[in-house]
Amino acid sequence: MLYSVVLTVICLTTLSLGIRKLGKFPKSLDDIRLDIEASFSLPLVGNSWIWFLFLLSFFLLPFFWGLTFYLKSDANVLVIIFGLFWIYFWSRTLILFR
Repeated sequence: MLYSVVLTVICLTTLSLGIRKLGKFPKSLDDIRLDIEASFSLPLVGNSWIWFLFLLSFFLLPFFWGLTFYLKSDANVLVIIFGLFWIYFWSRTLILFR
């Protein structure tokens, strides 16, 4: 459970740092999505590393939290399926489609 809490703290910290680097509070998901897309085009800029770390931790959240509670049961298969769906949905929403 400690790893799940640490990953959640990393995710929230990188999100707040990324929003702070935007200079204004985003009014919609589109502002964050545009900054994430810009970080893919310029990967060596300092702000890009923050968004990459945010995306990585955000994609891993359901795996860590789900397997924290369901590792020793048969529901861990459902956690993996939900985690793959989570990654597909958010990558499609944030990265692939505009």
